[in-house]
Amino acid sequence: MDPPAKDGIGRIVKCWELAVKTFNTKLTSDPGKIIGGSSISLGYPSSSYLSVVEAAQQIICACPKERGDFRKGLETSLMVFNQYAGTIDILIQHQPHIANKEIATSTIITQEAGRVISEIGRCDRYLRLFPASDRLFTATSELFAQIINYLVRATAFYSSPLPKRYIKVGLSAAATKMEDILKQIECLSLRVEREAQLAGEERHQIARDTLSVQVSSLTEESQKQMAYRHESLTLMQSTVCLQRETIVMATKFRNSVNLQWKIDKLEKKKERIVAWLRQPLSHNASSTPWEPGTAEWILQHRMFREWDESHPRRLLWIHGIPGSGKSVMASFLTQRSPSPIRIVHLMRASTEEKSTKPVAVAASVLLQLLCDPSFTSNLNLLSTLVDQILPFLDHFPTYEECPFDQLWAIFEAVSQNMPSFTLIVDALDECRPPDKVGNLITKLQHVSSLGNAKVIVLSRPHHTLEGYLNGSVQIEMDEISVADDIALYIRHELSRTPRIRLSSELVVHKARHRAQGMFLWAQLMLQYIQQASTPHMQLDRLESFPIGLSPMYERSLNEAGRKLDQEQLMRRRSIFMLLTAATTPLSVDEISTALALESSNPCLDPNDLLINPAEQIMDLCWPFTRISAGNVHFVHYSMQEFLLLENIQAHETSIHFTASESNGYMATQCLRRLLHHEGGSIMTLGPLLRSRSGNRTSDVEMGLKDIPSQWTFYAYAAHNWYHHLEKSAISDNLLHLVSAFLKSPEFLAWVETFVSDDNDMGPVVKIHAAMHEWYLKLGDAHRTIFSISDFMGKPYNHFFERYRDCETAPEVAYLAMRRLGQYLNLTGRVSGNRTARQVRKLVADGLHSTLGSRDPLTLRSITDWCVELLADIDRDVSTGESTLLNTFELQREVVGLEASDSYYTQQNIGLAMYYQAKFENAVYHIEQSCEGLSRTLGPNHLHYYISQMYLARALEGMYAFEDAGRIFEDVWTNWSKIHGLEHPLSTMAQCSLGVVHRKLGKYRSAEKHLTDSLVERLRTFDPCESIIDGSIHLALLCRDTNRIEEAHVYLDLAENSCLGDFGFERYCQVQHLRALLHLDRQNREDANKILQALIKRSRKYPPNRSVMWVRLTLADILRYERQYAKALSLFSDIFKLGGCERKMSRHSENRGHVRTAEQIIRTAKKSGLQVAEELMRSKRLQWNSPECLWIIFGGPAADVF
Repeated sequence: MDPPAKDGIGRIVKCWELAVKTFNTKLTSDPGKIIGGSSISLGYPSSSYLSVVEAAQQIICACPKERGDFRKGLETSLMVFNQYAGTIDILIQHQPHIANKEIATSTIITQEAGRVISEIGRCDRYLRLFPASDRLFTATSELFAQIINYLVRATAFYSSPLPKRYIKVGLSAAATKMEDILKQIECLSLRVEREAQLAGEERHQIARDTLSVQVSSLTEESQKQMAYRHESLTLMQSTVCLQRETIVMATKFRNSVNLQWKIDKLEKKKERIVAWLRQPLSHNASSTPWEPGTAEWILQHRMFREWDESHPRRLLWIHGIPGSGKSVMASFLTQRSPSPIRIVHLMRASTEEKSTKPVAVAASVLLQLLCDPSFTSNLNLLSTLVDQILPFLDHFPTYEECPFDQLWAIFEAVSQNMPSFTLIVDALDECRPPDKVGNLITKLQHVSSLGNAKVIVLSRPHHTLEGYLNGSVQIEMDEISVADDIALYIRHELSRTPRIRLSSELVVHKARHRAQGMFLWAQLMLQYIQQASTPHMQLDRLESFPIGLSPMYERSLNEAGRKLDQEQLMRRRSIFMLLTAATTPLSVDEISTALALESSNPCLDPNDLLINPAEQIMDLCWPFTRISAGNVHFVHYSMQEFLLLENIQAHETSIHFTASESNGYMATQCLRRLLHHEGGSIMTLGPLLRSRSGNRTSDVEMGLKDIPSQWTFYAYAAHNWYHHLEKSAISDNLLHLVSAFLKSPEFLAWVETFVSDDNDMGPVVKIHAAMHEWYLKLGDAHRTIFSISDFMGKPYNHFFERYRDCETAPEVAYLAMRRLGQYLNLTGRVSGNRTARQVRKLVADGLHSTLGSRDPLTLRSITDWCVELLADIDRDVSTGESTLLNTFELQREVVGLEASDSYYTQQNIGLAMYYQAKFENAVYHIEQSCEGLSRTLGPNHLHYYISQMYLARALEGMYAFEDAGRIFEDVWTNWSKIHGLEHPLSTMAQCSLGVVHRKLGKYRSAEKHLTDSLVERLRTFDPCESIIDGSIHLALLCRDTNRIEEAHVYLDLAENSCLGDFGFERYCQVQHLRALLHLDRQNREDANKILQALIKRSRKYPPNRSVMWVRLTLADILRYERQYAKALSLFSDIFKLGGCERKMSRHSENRGHVRTAEQIIRTAKKSGLQVAEELMRSKRLQWNSPECLWIIFGGPAADVF
């Protein structure tokens, strides 16, 4: 048997084939009933089906017409059979005799035929559903075989003649046989049903097994996937963690690098500041030794304990007589303080007068903070401190020139965020000048009120200090307090000095009765005893040693003096005067040099210097001086006080002297040092002038820090000669030295070494102002020796005339005049009949011929000259502006955008546009200048602040008073904070701020600023534009506040400041304001006279802005008097008709234009020139003189209306 087909239809066909075969072989032995198996018939199932139907129909038709139940059942069977003809098609196979066998049957057979045949459809569905079940296939084939058997026998039965059928039914066992077949069919049908159910279950089982396998496989795969995902996730997490760690490490590394970079940068800044603040260690040494066991009493003192436990603490004042051990106590308290930060400053006039200035206290405090690890470990605090100090370094060569209040403000700002700290100031009574001690104490008291601060001051019980320190906690170091400490000190010192053979109790007993609570007395007494050769002599010295410091100094000096000759006594006196007057410690070499300058030799002769100066100085001055770190100091400040006793008639004049004498001697030696010829030689001045000019072609840099070693004492002389001169006793010899210095080429060397910034002559101006005050105090006879007007002008002009034709260095003479031009520009003075404009033109032409037209210094000098073109009385703004624009383009080609040159020029381009009232254009150029100067020079440079000033003025011209005021205030606050209120830029900014405040109606602050700035200008300058302008502004303020008489006073001041020398326009302003004051009092007649006179006089001068405002005021007066035509005529010559040169007239055809002219001027007064010119163009008018509303140079110039 062929294997069953796996597909459903093929399986059915095979099943029928097997059923036929079974029927033929097992279920019939009648050859007539055997069904053929032709392959041809099997190939045409549909044809076979139609043949079976046709045959069946023919048999039915042959039956009787009456349709009985049998026929109806048969027809029904055929209809059912027809439904499954496609399935049993193989039974027919084109054999017509089969139909004959199948159609005939009995009524019973017919009734069962439909049920039997219906089994076929069910089995067909099973075979289709379960084609793979062999048992189902076998059972179905057997069922089909029995169905065929039944149908064939039924057909045979119906095919028989009726009698024969009766016989079969009646006489044979056919019916029983058919019943057996039906039973077989029923059993096989049940079997097929079971097999189908079993096949279904098997299929479900297989499906479940398959599903189980698949589930297992999927589960395994899922587990693998989960494991993979877990592994991937773990790997991913590891990767992410690694990436995060890498990022964290990279971030940390970057932050570390950035932090290190910031720290390195901060450290470099700190190093600069530390070098700038650097002071001798004597200022802040907290390691002054004390005997073990001494000073402990202070910690148990009731007042000290109460002060230490109080919160907030008041300032603690410890006072005692000279020599009582106050400095030792300061050192002791510093070392014993539990605060993490401990700061101490010692005001030791005996070692350095500089240490006694309040600014030295501020610098010392800041320096110690920068060197204290407890402070510098906090980078935020350190950075804040560094950033606040750093700007001062760009403006002051040393901290000494810096204002105290500004440095102290920095300390106060950071002190609030510091850890707890102790601040100790020793020898407060030595503060110099004495009138500054009150401010210092106030600052210290403010710091002491902080919760993290302990502030202690030590001093002698001076009456001046008592008034300031009334509210402080006070502890006195009196004789009783320190007696035990002195005794302990003597015992320890005697144990260390075997040369003294006296018993310690004897010496202690004498000290208790004579020391008066002074450690210094005990120390000097032991030194004095030690010099005795025998015990008896030591005892004699102990008994005869005087009580008190002054008698002890007097006796010791006299005894030491007896061993010296007259020359040595005079030299000792000179050394004492130098030490007394010195503002900073003098080295042994400086003292040797100063002594050598007493000779008449104009050169410093090395043969006049001391041999082994340290040894000789100590031989002459012991035991009253000591040498520390190469510098010479008094052993105690009381020695200096002893030498400066006011009433010296009762004492040795060879020992004592006055402060004016010592300062006179020091001033003399300083001037002699400055006048030594090496400073005035062309070999010195050439490189010095080149380096200070900013000339990029120069490879020589020179300043005080580079002065050769042979210039010993020069640095001190350069910085202090004028201070000593002011305090000196006047003598003809000293005045002759001053006269010689002010005229000498050595004066140039002093200026170039003294000025730290090439462009800022402010420090020299301040010295000139101070000397001018001093000069005015001289008697008439002394003023004939020299003239203060020689300052700057004479030495620079002499140098220029001498070296202008020098072949080896032709540009040097012009570089010197460039410096003079800067000075004249700042002060407004005239030098040798040359104005600043003439000097700067001379410099520009000279450098053009010597250095070339494209040299950076030449271009810079051209810009300087253009500045004078803009500011001079006979100014040429148009030429200045065009020259500046050309220079600006050249500078960008030559030096580029990374140098400040072009931005400095652009600053003045903006200024030129401001003077022409082109405010918007001015703002554009000045803002560009500000950005460039800030980037190239820094935001604290002089030129940057000047640009800010010009920007504010342009904004003021645009009526943006609030914005202008903020800029003026920023410039004034920041610049004066660093350079002082007296600096010219400070007074200019302050005056400008006052002007804006007046326009805003802030009269109180306006008056303060205007008054303060005018006072400083009167003190600093000769009569100049800025003084006149300041007076006019104050007069305007007085008018605004209805103070008419005060306004006239300020106008008088303006007129008395050489008003006629500074142009007709300022004269107009003063007279116009007087007229307005008359109008305020309803005095139109006097006002009319003044204004008519001004209009008449103005015809001699070019039109100007102030005359325009005069015309408006006069027109109002004339109209009040009904002189309408006359009022209108005031505006007939201001404009001309567009396109022609003809001026307007008063004739009727032009009156409309004249009225328009007046309207334009009034619009300019109210809304500015730009709005007025728009109106002018709309009316097709043109200016006769475009400059008639331009702004004049001033400090700043006023608008009077």
